Amino acid sequence: MKDASEVAVRFDYSGMVVEGMSENEWVSRKTSEDPKYPATWADLKGRLEAAMLEGLRDKVPAAQLLGPTVAPSAVVLTVQVHGFRLGKFIPVVLPPTVVQAGLVWQVGGQVADEISVERSYPSSIIAPSVFNHITPVGRSIGAAAGAFLVSKRGG
Repeated sequence: MKDASEVAVRFDYSGMVVEGMSENEWVSRKTSEDPKYPATWADLKGRLEAAMLEGLRDKVPAAQLLGPTVAPSAVVLTVQVHGFRLGKFIPVVLPPTVVQAGLVWQVGGQVADEISVERSYPSSIIAPSVFNHITPVGRSIGAAAGAFLVSKRGG
């Protein structure tokens, strides 16, 4: 990873657990309550991904989403989202938003490193919704990925 000139990022939700359920179970349950929920869920995931990229680009400005072709020298970062708890302000109970992810770094198609991260953001009366929390959580995960890569590059 020391000599990499590009970082391509992809997201993997295949093993994600949302509030104790698979992603499909979660979305199905929420859709039965609100038929428009799939769009809400897609928006939330899109915001998480954008925030992760933003946080990563603070340290690695050339980071971009994985495209159809990747240079052989590129580092590929797979963000495997494992766990997702959605925070929401409820008086007396203030569950935070929590995202657990594995960051898997590959070079030349081979795994070079892997780290696990967990980031959270507290619910409050001024930031009551998961939509208030997702950007700081995503940025923090991206920043951790960027700091890790910079440390591997030697500064």
